Amino acid sequence: MASSDEDQLAKEDTNCNATGTVITTSCSGEDKRKYPINVRYCGECSLPFEYCEYSGSFERCLAWREINNPDEFAKLVEDSQTSAVDEDKKRQKRGGKAQRKQVRAATSQPNPVKIHSEQRGKKKTVTMVTGLRSHDVNLKDATRLFSKRFAASSSVTNDDEITVQGDVVGELADFLQEKLNIEQEFIDY
Repeated sequence: MASSDEDQLAKEDTNCNATGTVITTSCSGEDKRKYPINVRYCGECSLPFEYCEYSGSFERCLAWREINNPDEFAKLVEDSQTSAVDEDKKRQKRGGKAQRKQVRAATSQPNPVKIHSEQRGKKKTVTMVTGLRSHDVNLKDATRLFSKRFAASSSVTNDDEITVQGDVVGELADFLQEKLNIEQEFIDY
């Protein structure tokens, strides 16, 4: 009984490995391909046609393909036209971040500035500052000021968030009042 199973497996393997006939990759009839596979290469970049766009000389590849292989060039032109139409459908026409900024600017009372510290690793601490944008503070300029004042690295991490290395919560609250003219009632720490 075991030998008949082995014969069946051997028969399936020979069917799968025959060249020049339609065979399946998994011997179950899922993915049918004709072998041997004929791969066509570009004469300009020596890559298969599918990879010409990654060669660095795509314009020259297109010119070569238009002269030497017009049927492949026609397929490429059709594909690029349909993908351009699809891109127009996918691209967002209105809305997004620009509208959110307009909504923030329209609010009459600014949001509070929140300052808190977080643990980073075992012994490292960073101070997070959020809400400065609603007080019309340029975040890049604020990070430069923080870096100079606290002798530590600072960076803009999110849309309205600045990270300062070290635990400088109390000093940062005083600095915001002095240098950036943010009132005490708007600072939450």
